Amino acid sequence: KAGMELSGSLDATLQLGGTLSSPTLDGPLLGRDLRFVERRNGIRLEQGQLQARLAGQQLLIDSLRFGKQGELTGSGRIDLFQATPDVLLLLDFKRFAALERPGRRLLLSGRSRVEVKQRVVTLSGNLAVDEGRIDIPKLGGPRLSDDVVVLGREVVDDAGNRWPLALDLRIVLGDQLRFGGNGLEAWLGGEVRLLAEQGGTL
Repeated sequence: KAGMELSGSLDATLQLGGTLSSPTLDGPLLGRDLRFVERRNGIRLEQGQLQARLAGQQLLIDSLRFGKQGELTGSGRIDLFQATPDVLLLLDFKRFAALERPGRRLLLSGRSRVEVKQRVVTLSGNLAVDEGRIDIPKLGGPRLSDDVVVLGREVVDDAGNRWPLALDLRIVLGDQLRFGGNGLEAWLGGEVRLLAEQGGTL
């Protein structure tokens, strides 16, 4: 996909078992030099190392680490062979550059939990902003509201591809977060708690 890069190496020694209707996989899985870059939002996961194992119908992640700028470590599991696999990830951030692009930089520390179950994504945890800068883009011209339909223009409805999101996230802003743009320059501080039930409003 444009704006995305994915690279690295995976080594696995697997044993296939089970039946055609209920297959199983067993064996170790090692990843080296893993890299994922998504340029539009400034997400960079680099120098990744993975130690995992396949056990039946699960991928058990014993250790996952990215560490070019700060450190992100994690563990968890993914249930395989389902139309929508269940996922559980426990993540630790140590001055990790969660966002890195011109006008948008965010270094985080703390812990979070990501769970996907029955097409619902749940994100919770306690994070602190060690350092950051967020520049808002210049205000553009007027645009049509999403509920306005222009005759002759193709309408793309991706609502069916969206999974509901539930949030319980506490973020300490610290004293090194700068916010600017359109003539405004400010430092942000304090604490924010983001709460939302699945599919609800923030």
